[in-house]
Amino acid sequence: MRLGTKIIIGFICISLLLAFIGFFTNQLTSDIREEQMRYVNEASEVVIYTGEMERSLFQSLIFLNGIREGLEADDEYSTIQELPAVAELTKRFEEELTKFEESFNALEHFLDNDTEQLPEDLTELFKSYQVYKSISREWLNLGTADFDKANVMFINSIEPYFRNNIIPEITELRRYVLALQENRNRS
Repeated sequence: MRLGTKIIIGFICISLLLAFIGFFTNQLTSDIREEQMRYVNEASEVVIYTGEMERSLFQSLIFLNGIREGLEADDEYSTIQELPAVAELTKRFEEELTKFEESFNALEHFLDNDTEQLPEDLTELFKSYQVYKSISREWLNLGTADFDKANVMFINSIEPYFRNNIIPEITELRRYVLALQENRNRS
C-alpha cells in the first residue's frame, strides 16, 4: 500500500471516530439539558404557585380597603351610584380568595406528588388565611350594617392581622420555595 492510501484510510478512520464521539456526546448533553429543563420547570411551578398565592392575598386586602373607602363614601354621600362599585369590589375580593385557594391546592398537590415534605409554613399560612377570610367576611357583613364599627374593626383587626401574621408567613414560604428551587437547579 502506498503512503497516500494509508493517510487517506487513517483520515477516514479518525473522521469516523470523531463523528461517533460527537454523536454520542451530543446525545448525552441533550439528555442532561432536558433533565435540567425539567427540574427548572418544576421549580418554576412552585415559584409560580407561591407568587399567585402572595399576589391574591395582597390583592384581596387592596379590594377590602377599596370596599372600606366605598362604604365610607356611601355613608357620607348616601348616593346609590357607589353601591355597584362596592358590589364589584366584593366580587373581586371573593375571586382573589378563590385564586389563593386554587394556587394553594395546586402547590399542595404538586409537593405531595413530588414527595417533598409540605413545609410547616404552608400549613401555618393556610390557617392564618382561614382566620383572615373569616374576619374579612365578618367585616363585610358589619360594613353594610354599621360603617363606624366596621372601620374600627378594619383598622384594629384586619390590617394588623394581615401585617403581623400573613406577611411574615408569606415571607417564610417564599424563602422555602426559593431554597427548593436552588436545590433543584443544583441537582
